[in-house]
Amino acid sequence: MATSTLNQLRIEFAKFLSTPIIPGIINLWSIVHFFAGALIMFLLIVTGIWAKLDKFGWVFFIGLLILWEVFEIVVGKPLFLGETPLDIIFDIIIGTIGGYIVFKLLL
Repeated sequence: MATSTLNQLRIEFAKFLSTPIIPGIINLWSIVHFFAGALIMFLLIVTGIWAKLDKFGWVFFIGLLILWEVFEIVVGKPLFLGETPLDIIFDIIIGTIGGYIVFKLLL
């Protein structure tokens, strides 16, 4: 019984985060992607990984964001509901914006 209640809560949470801000493009998940991109960039910089990546830093960073989207598609059910290809592209763009802001603030 507790498992079904937990699953129901996850589904309700996913529905809430899927609330559109700009329908089909940006939803409340976009806020999560913005801060996730910012956090990933912060960690890459403070751990020194960014400096070691040299010219490939942005490729690596965006690659991580793309891998997260693949994870959402392959493993993330039922938390990640109803993502369209356009939504996935905007998730990556918004995560990149979050990372870019941290990049400019720290470097």
